[in-house]
Amino acid sequence: MHAKRIQTKEGPIRRSLQGRRLGAYVDPRFKAEELAQDLTVTFFNFFLEDREGPSDPERRQVEPLVEASRKYLQVLPEVDTEEVEHVKAYVKEQIIVNFLQLQMLVWERNGGALIQEKECREVIECLADKVFGKERGTSVHFVRASNLVLFILICSSALFAPEAVGWDNLERADELLKRIREQRKSQGVMPYDNQKFVHFCRLVENALERSGNGR
Repeated sequence: MHAKRIQTKEGPIRRSLQGRRLGAYVDPRFKAEELAQDLTVTFFNFFLEDREGPSDPERRQVEPLVEASRKYLQVLPEVDTEEVEHVKAYVKEQIIVNFLQLQMLVWERNGGALIQEKECREVIECLADKVFGKERGTSVHFVRASNLVLFILICSSALFAPEAVGWDNLERADELLKRIREQRKSQGVMPYDNQKFVHFCRLVENALERSGNGR
């Protein structure tokens, strides 16, 4: 990658890289983007297989999804070493959101059970803190978060950590469900986005139905 070579050349263009062993350094942004590219292939196979032809059968099994999730967890500590705050915040959000999307597919393929439950709850709490701040649990009016981030946070918390954003409060749960139902109508950016939004929303609705809290 040309950008990677420029980033780590002698006399780096980023001040935060001064003093680092550049030969061994890999910018976490590049790692996050490489993982995101793999996730795009997974989504094409999951949500557009009928339209695009037969999917890779391994992509529909649980273990490849779990292994992909592990790669995201391995990158997270590296992101925390980033000295530029806005870079760290953006990349960490990207990694968490993509990890949670994988976890929802794992949960579905694994019969409604998580394999990386502890890690999943931790990153949901981290993302909820960023989106809601100290006021989380009091409102569904979010600040400075994209539609994708909000949608994935709301859906994944419904499945894995209901208390994180207020699914355990009936009145708030109604607002959250209304929010994701509105967002699932979005056509999104990628060809599979609409199918993905509808699918994740359906997972939440089915989970609420099984728990006796269906709306």
